Amino acid sequence: MPGAKYGAFQWKGDLQDTSAGDGHNVYVQVKAEGYSWNRYNGNVRRRRPVHQRRLDACLP
Repeated sequence: MPGAKYGAFQWKGDLQDTSAGDGHNVYVQVKAEGYSWNRYNGNVRRRRPVHQRRLDACLP
């Protein structure tokens, strides 16, 4: 689209439960400036790879 500006950010990593004996799930909360919080959940005694991309169309 002519005149439009686009931005993006991405992150990736692993959610891993390092205290498996406590019975609680693992999670991470992510926030980039100008965006709201996002929560990504993992599982007890497991590793979960996470790769997120966020695209944003900013109008001039």
